[in-house]
Amino acid sequence: MQWCHQASNTEELAADCTNATGTDRIDIFYVGNSQQPRVQAGHKYDSTWHGQVSAWMTDELFTEWARSFNTHIAATKQKRVLLIIDNASVHNTLYTLKLSHVSVLFLPPITTGHLQPLDQGIIASLKRRYRTARDATIAVEKLNSNNIETHTNLHTARSLSDKKWAEMKSSVIINCWKHADILAPAALDILNAALEGDVTSAEALQDVGVQEAEDKLYHEAELAYEAAETALDKLVAATSLLCFQSSTSQPTTQ
Repeated sequence: MQWCHQASNTEELAADCTNATGTDRIDIFYVGNSQQPRVQAGHKYDSTWHGQVSAWMTDELFTEWARSFNTHIAATKQKRVLLIIDNASVHNTLYTLKLSHVSVLFLPPITTGHLQPLDQGIIASLKRRYRTARDATIAVEKLNSNNIETHTNLHTARSLSDKKWAEMKSSVIINCWKHADILAPAALDILNAALEGDVTSAEALQDVGVQEAEDKLYHEAELAYEAAETALDKLVAATSLLCFQSSTSQPTTQ
């Protein structure tokens, strides 16, 4: 199972994606307001960079990411994965985009903070580790050159982010997925085995828990619809239910 999350600041947006065991972390997808930042010229990164005037994810950029993700999954010879994602408008391209190795499941409205694993501590951990490394880098530069600057350039920021994403312990990712309470019992058993060192259990997630996860999220949407008190809330919840019906009836054309 895979996840996509967007975290932005004043200069760039970074989209992160990982499976439940942390063994398949997709390279960070950066979007900045410059097509080719000069400070990055000549450097190699474990991530991709795309320019957009507002430094924000557009339909075209997200479609590019989704196709790249599908290509990555196909190259790893996995049968198929379930991409769990929120219902941001930019993600609507997944309804018509044909992906050979990816099924898509949209989260019910207003549940991202509760059900999205990256929001359960993965992004917070990445930011914390990045800031610690950034502060250490600034301190060293001050000692070596008497530099009074208190910020890092784009090259350093991207390099540190890539490094800390790759170095994050799999146990952090696993525990956050467990805390999200989104996986079926069989999948949780696999995660517990992975925590104990059985890293090969990641492969088993390809075949277990997908339908159970879909059923659980659809049930969440049904409860949200039943609990809705206003016409607007009913409309939002009904839209979510239609999302689930669409995703389950046409799994290859999300």
